[in-house]
Amino acid sequence: MALDGVPAILIDPKGDLGNLLLTFPELRGEDFRPWINEEDALRKGMEPDADATRQAEFWKDGLAAWGEGPERIRMLRDKVEMAIYTPGSSSGIPVNIMAS
Repeated sequence: MALDGVPAILIDPKGDLGNLLLTFPELRGEDFRPWINEEDALRKGMEPDADATRQAEFWKDGLAAWGEGPERIRMLRDKVEMAIYTPGSSSGIPVNIMAS
């Protein structure tokens, strides 16, 4: 719907929709690298860069299975304005929903 220009305000109490901002059209390991937990990678016996490449391939294959490719991800990033507003936090754009 976003690609068709349908405006939306999404309320996300669990916080998982923020992952939509983590869209990397090229699906390269270096795009995923900042989000790799180094300790987790090392526990798996992998260097963090290798784990990032593995994650990129995992996502590339998963999206391809759904008919989604880099072109569609790029179109989403180019066409859709995304922002995260966070009441009581500086993790996104802060919002005060309570009057003082």
